[in-house]
Amino acid sequence: MSVTSNASPQSVRPVLAGPEGELLLVRIEVPAARLETVLDCLATVPFPLNPELHHGHPRSAVEFPAYGPWLPQLRATLDAVGLGETTLSISPMLDVLR
Repeated sequence: MSVTSNASPQSVRPVLAGPEGELLLVRIEVPAARLETVLDCLATVPFPLNPELHHGHPRSAVEFPAYGPWLPQLRATLDAVGLGETTLSISPMLDVLR
């Protein structure tokens, strides 16, 4: 894992990067009744995830670190099971850790 800059010197933005690219924090918010569907969906992706659950009413959230190149597959998997209405937010992990 390393901290690198992927921008020109005028707009330097350090990133936390690993062998598969930038490390991000993914947050998926859904109605509490759909939480199990999200977890079942995430269990099918071809990369390892370590989700953290945040229970709430009426919405719950799942957060986990993921590499940038995983995002298209993650979005496609969520869309395939009808979770297009989910709130998916992505933040650079380095920003979250600060």
